[in-house]
Amino acid sequence: YMAKPNLPPQSGPPKAQKLSLDDLSQEDLLALRGEIDERLPVKNIRDLDLNRELVLQLLAAQRLQVDVLSSDDVPANQQAQVMNAVAGTLAQLVRLQSEVYNSEMLKRLESCTIEALKTLSPEAQEAYFCRYEQLVGGFEAPPSTV
Repeated sequence: YMAKPNLPPQSGPPKAQKLSLDDLSQEDLLALRGEIDERLPVKNIRDLDLNRELVLQLLAAQRLQVDVLSSDDVPANQQAQVMNAVAGTLAQLVRLQSEVYNSEMLKRLESCTIEALKTLSPEAQEAYFCRYEQLVGGFEAPPSTV
């Protein structure tokens, strides 16, 4: 749950109002982001930027962590839950970063392989692809985690 952003009072129709985002705190920007996301739902999974969403989750969790740890009214078990949430989000970011790195390296390797194959004779290319299919034919794509 995110608090409503502390926006300046409206003076005139909403479209006529100029809002300076630079004047808002990180907490208010995250709350405003939540309000915008509620009104602009994602229509397709391809529209999601998972990296960005995870970073936004981390920022929100860190903000909550600051609030919870600075309050004497929050029980220790709830403080621990917030700490675990931040640690879990960080672990997800590390895992995602590793997956992106591996994906990019695979793309580079494929690109280099294609360039090298272009220099081979058609017979050598055919032999390569026959052997390649034998070696990777048994692999299946991993199930989607999304």
